[in-house]
Amino acid sequence: MDAFEDLAAVGDIAELEHITNLLEEAAKDGSGPLDGLTGWESHLVKRLGHQDGQSKKIVEAAHPGLYARTWIAEVFTRLYSTLDAVTEKPYQLAGELQGIKLDLHKVHIAAHVVFDDRLRKELIADATRVGKAAGAAEANKIRSEQAARAVAFREDQRDRADFAAWIKPFVAEGKSARNVTELKTWDGYSIGAWCEYPATTIKKWALAAGHPKFRTGRASKSSTKRGK
Repeated sequence: MDAFEDLAAVGDIAELEHITNLLEEAAKDGSGPLDGLTGWESHLVKRLGHQDGQSKKIVEAAHPGLYARTWIAEVFTRLYSTLDAVTEKPYQLAGELQGIKLDLHKVHIAAHVVFDDRLRKELIADATRVGKAAGAAEANKIRSEQAARAVAFREDQRDRADFAAWIKPFVAEGKSARNVTELKTWDGYSIGAWCEYPATTIKKWALAAGHPKFRTGRASKSSTKRGK
């Protein structure tokens, strides 16, 4: 056995056609067990696992962590999942057959890509570009989220300052409200940007601005106007 045959899950086109023929026959029946053909103990899946593992070792020899970003790793992951699904539910094989056959062809191509020096270098270069693009996208996402939080913080502080400027004249006159619901009836409350904030925030801001601690109980009728 040469080095390529040792690496490849499917040695040549004849073997690939043999496997697809077996899958097609199994799909026609639609109910028989597939463990011997697609299960984790099957020769096919063991060979797939061998090629997958060896490919990772070869690619990552000089580029640790890069294999997962290659299209080859994606094909293996998808194929494992599909084969596992049809092993559990053989009646699904007919619907998944074309996808399985296509991925098996890709696996055969992948063996050539990993085995050939020039093609492997191209694979690594493509995966590196994917990694850089993903890293840049993640960095942009983080910066965007940070900027959004900064804007929200600035707006929060501005609204807090505006609220304090609004309530302090009332506090200076000795006015107080039983609760936030009563505070909302005071002149000018509803036109401030702070009116959209939750009661817990308004209560905290009011106390920080010098308003006495809120009392419990229902708002008095006389407190519905400023100064009463």
